Amino acid sequence: AGDARMFVASYALADDSCQGPAKDLQRRVSDAICVRRETVYGNVISERQAGRKPHQQESSSSSSSSDSSSSSSSSSSSSSSSSSESSEEKTSHKKSGKKEHKSCSIKKQVQFVEKDGKLCFSIRPLAACQKHCKATETTQMEVEVYCPSGSLAELYKQKILKGANPDLSDKTPSRILKFKVPKACTAY
Repeated sequence: AGDARMFVASYALADDSCQGPAKDLQRRVSDAICVRRETVYGNVISERQAGRKPHQQESSSSSSSSDSSSSSSSSSSSSSSSSSESSEEKTSHKKSGKKEHKSCSIKKQVQFVEKDGKLCFSIRPLAACQKHCKATETTQMEVEVYCPSGSLAELYKQKILKGANPDLSDKTPSRILKFKVPKACTAY
């Protein structure tokens, strides 16, 4: 009830002719601390986009049950292990590794190029092949780029090389450059 009275008192016109508790309540309202809520929007990037490894705590807590079951099965197999079993494990790891390299989907990645001694970055992520893949078919596009100078350019370059996609959508384009963008990728 007190909050409602304070709210109403904040709208009262307290002049010399004002009588009753409204004048006193309005004085208390004006002395009260008012916190203004302000929403601040910012660019958010994930740990992976920033080039950092996921937190150890998260991965250990989510995989602790699977670790215990795999360790018990590996201990039972290690007691009866033979050289043929270990070679089969190695072969299966190699096969699974090859399967990963065969899938070459196109990802979106901010691209950069050095032009006239400056690093220029695509404002929007462009299609790109994964690290273990190469383009089999490309198309040429005109792309708006942002060309910062100094350490900022080097910072963006390092983030991109680590796999991150810096958000440059709010940057004013410095110029337009032509980029070859893959339509399809294959493993090499």
